[in-house]
Amino acid sequence: MEKLVIFGSSWSEGEWGPCGDVGLQITHPGIAEYLSDSYKVVNFSKSGSSLWQILYALHNYCNMSFIDREDATVPAKIIVFQNDPFISTLSEKFDVDYQKIFQECVDVNALYQMLAEMFYIKLSEIQAKYNIDVYLCGAISDVDPRLVAYCPGLKVLCESWVKLLDPAHTPSLIPLNWYRDTLPIVRSYGRMDLCEEIIDISDRNFKDLQARLECKYIGIQFGDYHPNRQGHEILANHIKDYFRKIKQ
Repeated sequence: MEKLVIFGSSWSEGEWGPCGDVGLQITHPGIAEYLSDSYKVVNFSKSGSSLWQILYALHNYCNMSFIDREDATVPAKIIVFQNDPFISTLSEKFDVDYQKIFQECVDVNALYQMLAEMFYIKLSEIQAKYNIDVYLCGAISDVDPRLVAYCPGLKVLCESWVKLLDPAHTPSLIPLNWYRDTLPIVRSYGRMDLCEEIIDISDRNFKDLQARLECKYIGIQFGDYHPNRQGHEILANHIKDYFRKIKQ
């Protein structure tokens, strides 16, 4: 069996369900289970991880030479799920200067594009250093294939998980569900113009988000914006089909 190693945040951890009155907990392992009939799966996804925490986990995994220690003849495929590029935790580990990026961006789209581009560059450096197969999958934020094209070592496995579940979705780096600390952080950088734009975009997204929360593939309780186990199974089948096609 080939090995798939998954890195991401809460979306790729599994299905989330109620825990008490207000909390959530993992109720099903999701794609890890649905892929396990065809692959040996290791899932390092962790709820709340920034893109930089995901990179750091991948770097540590590669650096400690855990890839295929049991059988060096069977290559591992790395699947990285794209979280919200806005979250800056551990960005300093990769010399990513959020203050400079905020100063140079002209609008919200440019901000997210600059952050995503930096993430792809840093991910491609790890890919090249360790000569690993890295596949990107859209999650909270969709993958931008145009930017990934400048990093030839990276492959787009799924541009948008949301679009797999809802064909009406238009892929975008800007997630429908904003990171809760977005506005306070933007204010701290003195970009009130971005705050106003974020509020406008958020208002436009609200109706789309409400409709999507009623989708049979999204969260089993109101306010849970994660794919449920059926949504995970759809993605797992997409992943199997993708790797089956590239083998042919």
